[in-house]
Amino acid sequence: MVTHPIKAFPHPKLQVQRFRIVIAAGAEGLVLPAYSGSTLRGALGHALRDIACTAGKAQVCSGCFYQMICPVTMLFNPLVPDDRKGLFLKGQEIPAPFVLRPYTQGKSHYQRDETFEVEMTLFGKAMPFAPYLLSAFARSLERGLGKGLRSARVVEASVVNPFTKGSQSIYEGGQWNLATKLYLSAQDVKERVKKLLEYSTSTVQSHSSTHKKKEATTFIKITFKTPLRLKADKRLQDKLSATLLFRGLLRRLSVIAAYYGEQLWKIDFAKYIKKAEALQLREEAYTWTDWERYSSRQNAKMKLGGLMGYLILEGESDWIEELLPILLWGQLIHLGKATSFGLGDLEIEVFRTLAHSHEM
Repeated sequence: MVTHPIKAFPHPKLQVQRFRIVIAAGAEGLVLPAYSGSTLRGALGHALRDIACTAGKAQVCSGCFYQMICPVTMLFNPLVPDDRKGLFLKGQEIPAPFVLRPYTQGKSHYQRDETFEVEMTLFGKAMPFAPYLLSAFARSLERGLGKGLRSARVVEASVVNPFTKGSQSIYEGGQWNLATKLYLSAQDVKERVKKLLEYSTSTVQSHSSTHKKKEATTFIKITFKTPLRLKADKRLQDKLSATLLFRGLLRRLSVIAAYYGEQLWKIDFAKYIKKAEALQLREEAYTWTDWERYSSRQNAKMKLGGLMGYLILEGESDWIEELLPILLWGQLIHLGKATSFGLGDLEIEVFRTLAHSHEM
């Protein structure tokens, strides 16, 4: 148990709101891809334009008279604010201010009234647009999804705290009620760090026999629950390291904080990368998993593979305390490419000891 104050971390001034939506298949059932994130996002984009676009379908977003106040532009084609221009590398894409993460476990066929869940996460300045996004999502279900564009419907919806599992219903009797103040911020990440360190006296099983226990060390298990697409030197990586992970997390969090947070995030990148470099890789068990999506813009099927599995890192307990907030922010905002489809979903666990498989 932690008996000393948690080390200070310069959290970004960023708020995050997560919704959990329960969907039921319509009279004809549903046939979805094995991973439906791209399908859901595409349907959402079309429905959002239907209900929120003022200029009409013939108008392209680029150069549109309404683009500075348009929900479609804000959510799907975000612009660089005047006070943020020149902040990052030329040609660097602005990440979408939301993540749409389906929980289907690879299932494709749903019978009438059979349900599955989708989580929708909004960042900072995109949070006031939640009514548009939720209404458009419901509209997209009515219009139809997947093979044959079969209809579905929202049966439950709530705003949730993934750290505490707390929730508040926002949909009942076919009516939305968004009078909620439940969102996540730096304070929630701080409290989660404290809880994880307080309860990290359990043991994680290892299949490696090379580890010798050291004093004052802590283990972090990072599980990639959906495909992780991380780039370095302009190439997708099939081999992970602590440095690669933390560099990607810091970069994504800094960009999201800059564009959707209250102010620029000031953090000593070099300091935290140096600490990440000192972490030891104790175990890795991940594989490249491919899945296909259809791109309406390119009128072609595209492969979007990524890494799924886990790795276990070990480091000095004091350093783990300082790095843990970065991982927990990553759990909220996802990591890597194609996050708006739900890719790069992380689960973070902390342990004090590492047991070997032959000891269990």
